[in-house]
Order: sequence, then structure tokens, then C-alpha cells
Amino acid sequence: MLIVTTLTGGFFGGFVSALIAADRPNHILEDCQNAIFKGQTLLVLNLPIRHFDDYIALIKAYQPEVKLVTR
Repeated sequence: MLIVTTLTGGFFGGFVSALIAADRPNHILEDCQNAIFKGQTLLVLNLPIRHFDDYIALIKAYQPEVKLVTR
């Protein structure tokens, strides 16, 4: 019985925290919303940290006006 209640409580806690997290606004994306409405492109990248500077340099070489926003 202890295992069942522990698993049930863990599942319920995870479910509730996921609902709460889904309701929180993402301020970085809110800041980009006006640019998106103006027709600009939002590029979301998940880069390995060891190659981060290389990728950013490559992107800025082709698009120097890129605005970089990190969290």
C-alpha cells in the first residue's frame, strides 16, 4: 500500500507541477513576439556548448544584424 500511495503522490505532484509550469509565460518569447508579427524570423537553437561560439560566428558571418538572446 505504501508503494501505491507513494507512486500515486509522485504522479499527482508531477502532473500538477507540469500544469503550473505550462501556465507560466515565457518572457523571452514575449519579447520576440512583436518582431515575429513584423515578419522577422525567430530561430531557436539547441547547441552543444563546446561548439556554441563557432555556430554563432557562422550565423553572424551571413547575417550580421542577428540579435542573440540567451537564457
